Amino acid sequence: PKSAENSSETKNNSLLGYITETGGTNLEEGIRKRYSEDPWFKDILENPREYKNFIVEKGLSSIKNLQCIPDVQINGRSAQEVAISNAHTLLAHLGSHKTLELLRDHFWWK
Repeated sequence: PKSAENSSETKNNSLLGYITETGGTNLEEGIRKRYSEDPWFKDILENPREYKNFIVEKGLSSIKNLQCIPDVQINGRSAQEVAISNAHTLLAHLGSHKTLELLRDHFWWK
């Protein structure tokens, strides 16, 4: 049986996958390759033991089961902008409140 922690982790990673597939920009691969461009996340990746609330796994960083989105550009757009736009599309344009709720439940950025 999966633990609650593993279940949440799987949920977050699959949502990142759905959001990645929705907009045509490979958000997951883009953030994985660009964490080192964000000074905040670069330090976390280089010194993970100093940041006990963060988990780095398979090149992706998370905090309290929230996928971390770095402040980087992917194909000329901010990673946060790509996440917001793709989440809105994934939800079939249900509005800003639903989009914000989805993002807040699954993602974190500084």
